[in-house]
Amino acid sequence: MRHLAVSALPVLLLFVPTWPARAIELDTLLANMDRASDAYQGMQAQVSWIKYTDIVEDTSTEEGIIKVLKDKKGQVNLLIEFQKPYPYFVSIQGTKVEIYRPRIATVEEYDVSKSKDTLEQALLLGFGTAGRFLSKHYDLELAGEEDAAGEATVKLKLVPKTEKLRESMSGLEMWISKSQWQPVQQKLYGPNPGDYRLYTYTNIMLNSPLKESDLRLKIPRKVKRVFPQR
Repeated sequence: MRHLAVSALPVLLLFVPTWPARAIELDTLLANMDRASDAYQGMQAQVSWIKYTDIVEDTSTEEGIIKVLKDKKGQVNLLIEFQKPYPYFVSIQGTKVEIYRPRIATVEEYDVSKSKDTLEQALLLGFGTAGRFLSKHYDLELAGEEDAAGEATVKLKLVPKTEKLRESMSGLEMWISKSQWQPVQQKLYGPNPGDYRLYTYTNIMLNSPLKESDLRLKIPRKVKRVFPQR
């Protein structure tokens, strides 16, 4: 009899009702992101940037390592060391952006104080993002749950509320990790239909022991510094 009961178990399970996992609600997602943001101090990860230009059907891909650190004032600074297709560095410290290109021994320096809002929302938005910030600046729509960057995520669609921001970014999609409640992938749509940038972060180490010196460019003395804005 015991053997009969055990062998019948798989058949009996066919008649046990099952319910799909309850989908996360927007308010819950934003609250989880708020808690993750409050604890966020920085991260280190591998990064892939894909740029697609629709009019010429051109796709370019860059890969490297990104380091992000929130300073004592709450400002997010970062350093990206691109390795493919060729090495170069991007440093963002406040409103100062530097691009160091070793192949031509040149550093380009930019002051982005006049476009700080655009910079923060187009690039820095993915680091320590709070749900309260998103709901203030974007119209939000949940777009289901799916895997992205090797993680289970919640997909979120965002449309900027201000016309000024829509001039540079018509919309944004964000994939939020269900384990870390921070973005692991972002897709930014440009003002021209079909154009987009896709940022993907993998092997993320949250709150890794980074120091401010880890985010400084190491530039040889003989490198030329140029100021394209002047």
